[in-house]
Amino acid sequence: MERNIRYVWSNNLEEEFDLIMKIRHSHHYVALDTEFQRVIVDCPRNANEDTRYSHLELNIANRQFTQIGLCFFDAYGNLPYSGSAWQFTFKGFNSRRYPSEIKEAIDPKRFETFLKKMISGCELHWVTFHGLYDFGYMTQILTNSTLPDTLNEFLEVMAVTFPRVYDIKYMATFYKELNNGELGLELLAKILKVERYGHSHQAGSDSLLTAEIFTKMKRVFQLERKLGFYEGYLYSITSRIPRCRYLVRPIRTCAYLVSLPSGLLCRQLPVSYSCRAPNIM
Repeated sequence: MERNIRYVWSNNLEEEFDLIMKIRHSHHYVALDTEFQRVIVDCPRNANEDTRYSHLELNIANRQFTQIGLCFFDAYGNLPYSGSAWQFTFKGFNSRRYPSEIKEAIDPKRFETFLKKMISGCELHWVTFHGLYDFGYMTQILTNSTLPDTLNEFLEVMAVTFPRVYDIKYMATFYKELNNGELGLELLAKILKVERYGHSHQAGSDSLLTAEIFTKMKRVFQLERKLGFYEGYLYSITSRIPRCRYLVRPIRTCAYLVSLPSGLLCRQLPVSYSCRAPNIM
């Protein structure tokens, strides 16, 4: 399949999501990238993970995401017939750069509805590069709320919404050939000889590049049987997203989870939960 990027605005949102719903089972790996306004507080490199999370909370509460890129592919790196990557542009993006298209920007509330449908009833494998902020914004969208108060609570919510995650920057930390992870997306692509399609710092192009780097890393370092070792870790966070088990009913009374689709909640929850949630059918 020839690489391309599908640009999504408010006037074609439903049409493009219909395409995604048709291919999400056959192409159940999803590379994710978000673009957002400049953070108001930079986190020190030597900060512990609780400090990093507090900075994440502050920045996400005060800075709007502007684009989300989703690139679907299968376990072998094959792209869907309908296109390579989708780029969603939201209200709050740089209107001076795209003055004629600002009125077509997507309302995040509409995207929330479609995103909940997309992740329900389908076990997606999420791939990202330095993905803490990516999943911070995705969690904010799904719950329509501020982030949980603690990192542990945030990871527990992720265990329900995004249970299978691979962060290629975290994966790179184990390979000296990849500068032990001390590099950006562009340099990682250059080392692995992966050519970018599109422009950097555009969510569609970045998500497509992330997908192709992940596939190349699997092949070069023979990771097919080792992926479980990397699963559930985000770069700069040592705590792992909790393992899940299958349950018949949702079992936690939590404002963050009650807002999510019942089909998703019934699918899997962290092992540590032991109380039943209210009926949200």
